[in-house]
Amino acid sequence: MRYSLINIVLFIAYTIAQNIDYSNYCWSEELGYECCSDNITVDSFPDKISDSNGYWAIIDGVKCGIRDGRCWSKAYKEGYPCCRNGTIPTNSDINGQWGENDGETCGILNPVIRWNDRERVTETKEEWNAFKKEWNTYKNNFERISVFPGDNETELNFGWYSTTNTLPIICWGDEETLSKCTNYTGSIEKHYSVNNIQYYSNKVTVKGIQRNSVYYYKRYLNGVDENDIIKFTTHDSKNFKFIFVGDPQIGGAHDRYSPANYYMEKLSVDDGTRNDAFNWNRTIISAFNFTHQQPSLLLSAGDQADEEDKDKPYNEEIQYSAFLLPKQMQQIPVAAALGNHDNISQNFRFHFNPPNPLKEPTYYSKKTGYITGYNYFFKYNNVLVVVLESNHDTCADFKKIIVNGINKYPNTEWRIAMFHHDIYGNGVTHAHTDNIIKKNRPCLTKLLHGYKFDVVINGHDHVYTASKFISYDENANTKKYKVYEVKDNEVNKDPKGPLYITANCSTGAKLYEYLNSEVDYVHKNLQTYTSTFGILDFYEETDGVVSLSITSYDVETHIVTDGPYIIEKQKK
Repeated sequence: MRYSLINIVLFIAYTIAQNIDYSNYCWSEELGYECCSDNITVDSFPDKISDSNGYWAIIDGVKCGIRDGRCWSKAYKEGYPCCRNGTIPTNSDINGQWGENDGETCGILNPVIRWNDRERVTETKEEWNAFKKEWNTYKNNFERISVFPGDNETELNFGWYSTTNTLPIICWGDEETLSKCTNYTGSIEKHYSVNNIQYYSNKVTVKGIQRNSVYYYKRYLNGVDENDIIKFTTHDSKNFKFIFVGDPQIGGAHDRYSPANYYMEKLSVDDGTRNDAFNWNRTIISAFNFTHQQPSLLLSAGDQADEEDKDKPYNEEIQYSAFLLPKQMQQIPVAAALGNHDNISQNFRFHFNPPNPLKEPTYYSKKTGYITGYNYFFKYNNVLVVVLESNHDTCADFKKIIVNGINKYPNTEWRIAMFHHDIYGNGVTHAHTDNIIKKNRPCLTKLLHGYKFDVVINGHDHVYTASKFISYDENANTKKYKVYEVKDNEVNKDPKGPLYITANCSTGAKLYEYLNSEVDYVHKNLQTYTSTFGILDFYEETDGVVSLSITSYDVETHIVTDGPYIIEKQKK
């Protein structure tokens, strides 16, 4: 690492400031009591007692504070005490429930939280503790490789950062040792400096990939042949599965209150990113396990990273590093949409190598050359996937990329669209209020129905919604759409218009509410307050019928959270 001495000192100081060590902190010492031994925890000690300060134990007649048992609401700047046992909650926020004792606000002890705090999950405690020890090593690797789909299923598009301006190479072959491989070369572009280190963006395309095959690859990073050889497996072209997820938004757990720091202060950006990085890894592992290690593609509906301050690139780069951290991300093509959080910088397009991008959108400025991300498309087996950049209300761009995709691949059985903003979601936070959604809804409703798309995957609202089938009809009503009912766990044959799925937050970093009133286009709302993923299961029957089943699952249990929705039609 090419740091000057002063930069190293500043970097260490920054890291320390972001990661205060609470491992030896004892909250009860401030009240005149020692803490219990570390093996006594809130979850493990059934005979604990409580008061307004938190949980206590009596060991050999001596009272001690349970280290992870401090009253969570004490962490607020107002220092709210915890309520007496039996207090009925009057309201809640993302950190827990609130009540009143003697007219004063208090926090309900041992709260039901509305985000995925890994520190609280006893089943993965050992794995989580090991991850925390390695986090400082994981997070500063900004040179992780990304794998995108190529123009079609016979191609893969690779992208990565390097710190030298050297020719990017992917060594690709079917021998495990790669003693004989084809070297694919690509392009390199100067990007920017982070902590005084210059980064370059590398992009390579591999071609000639066959179905039901096993391949191996490695890259040349900074001119050096890497030792790590990655196995890459392809699957059947007629019966296959896509994973889909909403908003990983790694880093979104910052400013939460957690026993990770014994409820002493809000989680820092680094703490929140670490929490979400672990949860993202769990989501990817779980989805791979569910599909028996055989998913063909991963669709991510935007907001891969959380950082919204363009002047804090270090935070965003850590979050991209965490997104690319799971080893499975090197073994599957990943198509990602640009979210509103990703839109603060150009890092999306420098990390990723999307196929068939619309490189000169209507908002493009030749003077600045500033493009945060792309509209793009690709074919995968019998599916055309079109990914839209929905941060701009550019209907002409949407139509152009859709037409480009259909003109190149007119005969696919399925058409899937993905973009970040949920034009038919039902979240309180965005779907009914965001101006960009109001502007894009009329255009996209007409385009996606007119060009016969089957399913649309969205995110943004951090709450799950499945729409009814929605068609465009200029004479229907003031909103110019019609809705058709969806049958659960039954075949929906040749539906009129696409089904819109708004995926929930796949890490559980931020979990929001849905509008609790009837909305004409909504088939189902759901908030599980857990991490989830979805599966698109494509199947070709022997009688010339093709089907698509859409189901969502809980990450930790694989319990079905919604679906299946089955769409069936005759093969072209």
